[in-house]
Amino acid sequence: MTLRKLMEEAERLLRSAGVEEPRIELSRDPRYGEISSLAAFELAKRLRKSPNEVASEIVDRIRSERMELVKDVEAVRGYINFKADWIKYSEEILKEILEKGERYGSIEIGAGRKIMIEHTSVNPNKPLHVGHARNTCLGDSLARILRFIGYDVIVLNYVDDSGAQMADLILGFTELGYPLDPPKEMRFDEYCGDIVYVEVSKKVEENEDLAERRRKIVEEIESGRGRCYELNKKVVERVLRDQIKTCWRLGATYN
Repeated sequence: MTLRKLMEEAERLLRSAGVEEPRIELSRDPRYGEISSLAAFELAKRLRKSPNEVASEIVDRIRSERMELVKDVEAVRGYINFKADWIKYSEEILKEILEKGERYGSIEIGAGRKIMIEHTSVNPNKPLHVGHARNTCLGDSLARILRFIGYDVIVLNYVDDSGAQMADLILGFTELGYPLDPPKEMRFDEYCGDIVYVEVSKKVEENEDLAERRRKIVEEIESGRGRCYELNKKVVERVLRDQIKTCWRLGATYN
């Protein structure tokens, strides 16, 4: 990175002036350049001189050295401030952008390390709403950032394909007369969440017999066998397919 080159040059110039352990940092005030060093304060104690005097001596030595990305060096109240040559600095930045393309700015801080991110993870009985999509975008953005800095990222979408929310759908399809195919111009996940689930869950709240039947369906789904279990697998797959299509439109993918 071009900034790293600038910092390395500042360190080289300090060493050429006799500073064995140059301490540099990004300047807090751009009026004083891009990089500052506290080296004069540490040397002043050993040399029994003022930081200002030591900084001036170091700057005088540096100015006789070859400078590339650094245009000038100044001593200000004991600080040694490096000012970039913005013409050369900009040329280096543009050169690096053209060389690296979309990888410009990437670093390898996570090289050789794996990290797992789980996001979206919406119950497979409804479509994604704005709140779900927000989590999808946040999770996918984080995964992209981590890949960009070198991590091997595994992205998971946990699917909770059991419980009362799924039993409501199966109850509606098997016993309350709801057809498996959605109305025209309506996706299956929308149909399940906005019509079947909403209406069936309301009926279950008002009817204890239906509530008991739902409990039986939950048990059958969790047993891993039976007609309700098999139908639930098909419903989950269809809803999940529609949910994933929504995520794909947002640019999010999963392992």
